[in-house]
Amino acid sequence: SLEKIKKKELKNLAEKFFNDAYLLDQNACSSPHLIVWLGKSNEKIKKVFWNEVHETVKRKYELATINVVKKYNNLLKDVIETNNIKDVKRYGNDLYRVSVQKIKSDIEKRRGAFGTFYEYDCGKIDDISKIVSSKFQTLTYYGIEKSKILDFVVNNRLKGIDRIVPVGRALDIDVIWDGFDIEKNLSRIIDVK
Repeated sequence: SLEKIKKKELKNLAEKFFNDAYLLDQNACSSPHLIVWLGKSNEKIKKVFWNEVHETVKRKYELATINVVKKYNNLLKDVIETNNIKDVKRYGNDLYRVSVQKIKSDIEKRRGAFGTFYEYDCGKIDDISKIVSSKFQTLTYYGIEKSKILDFVVNNRLKGIDRIVPVGRALDIDVIWDGFDIEKNLSRIIDVK
């Protein structure tokens, strides 16, 4: 839980989150776009986390001017089109936090880029089951037992979420990817008799 996290662990978590999101400018299919905060909303905890992420971004990331423009244009477009944005917090051009009022099925169309993250406060994990479609691939987690997430996926018979990994492992590739056995799907067997 972020409430009890020590400074060193927080810094490590921010580094891992940075790797998941910023290394590929959120363009990887497994990059985080939607951050779901479980339990009672606590802006102080969010601020501590995002401030540490911002410090990491400032040290390790440089956003090209053209991408600053794209990022800001995407934000303005979302504000105009969605009618669901509660709040926007900007950390310069490095990081945008876009809080949504309600979790809607079209949230999958809201893809962050270059450090734009959509946030939703959720009482319990089952509350987001209605929006998880087959387009949801990777769920990264922190502060919750992975068995609870697996139960959530199985009990709600979700069509999406093929991978459940800790924050920092979103870009890890394995022989099973997107629910498919890569080795089996990319190889052939020559039968000789």
